[in-house]
Amino acid sequence: MPKPHIDLAMKEFFLDKTLFADLFSKAYFKGLVSIDPDHLIPFDKESFVNGDHRMGDLIMIYKDQVLFHLEIQSRKDRFMPLRMKNYCFLETLQQTLSGSSSQKLMSVCCLTLYVGEGAWTTHRRLSDCVDLDKGLSKEIRDYEMSLYDINTDPVCFEQVNLQKFFKTIQYAYQGRWNDLMNDPLLETLDEHLIRFISVLINIDHEFLMKHKKKGTINMCEAMRLWNLENQNIGLQKGITIGIEKGKALG
Repeated sequence: MPKPHIDLAMKEFFLDKTLFADLFSKAYFKGLVSIDPDHLIPFDKESFVNGDHRMGDLIMIYKDQVLFHLEIQSRKDRFMPLRMKNYCFLETLQQTLSGSSSQKLMSVCCLTLYVGEGAWTTHRRLSDCVDLDKGLSKEIRDYEMSLYDINTDPVCFEQVNLQKFFKTIQYAYQGRWNDLMNDPLLETLDEHLIRFISVLINIDHEFLMKHKKKGTINMCEAMRLWNLENQNIGLQKGITIGIEKGKALG
């Protein structure tokens, strides 16, 4: 089932224009286009003539020429390409209803950010969702959605906080705890960033706060201490069980 709190938290996180711009520059345009965050304007959904259609998670307008649509996805949905294609169509169509007849339409660029645990293994193309005759499939125009998989896609962003966010989640999802404990990039994470990370992975927030200094947390050191503490708890539990068994035997 979808997790509404994840959607809300990720929308809040990417309302930061510098993070939003960096995400689209690298994940959608593959680093070939640089987006200036100063020219991004959060889109007021209420001003859009949308009828009964559901709007996207987070939309920003760029220079009145491009509509950037970010869709947050926390579960695998095999019909996601159809949903994203539908968004592209509807967000283009709605412009004809809300603008003047002489006004040029904005391009619509949709990106799916998959933040669920476990790599995206389902459909990415519209053709994967439908049953097409092999003879016709080559002649029918396909649609492939743009998707960034937080589990497996490279973390190649310019914004340091975006790097820290994605690296922490990726290490945790992949079970790469040694990398998480030893990556120098993660030596300092601010409390604000930890709040969003903890929405996706199970972090003992109270434990981390004990290691806060001047509003930042040394994630590497905190994880090492957390690991050591849990090893000691396990060792102590084993010793206690051993003593109790010894008493029972005599």
